[in-house]
Amino acid sequence: MGGMVVATDDLIKKHFISLFPNPTSSELTLRFEGASPAKGQVQLLDLYGRVVLQNPLVVGRQESTFNLETLPAGVYFVNVLEGGVT
Repeated sequence: MGGMVVATDDLIKKHFISLFPNPTSSELTLRFEGASPAKGQVQLLDLYGRVVLQNPLVVGRQESTFNLETLPAGVYFVNVLEGGVT
């Protein structure tokens, strides 16, 4: 099973974000590698941009897991909000 890695870069910190397993029908795990996340939220959006699930980011916690069993099959986007910034 493959995963997806996304790099973000700003003046303060650098995150590498892994999403796995991809594809999945049960649970999706988002893992931060590199700098620890600050307080914020992880949102799962449908194709229309509606938030269908969200989890809080806990300072220093490297992983966030979504249970996707109740969602219909489809394509979803992950949005990470940290300190009010996407």
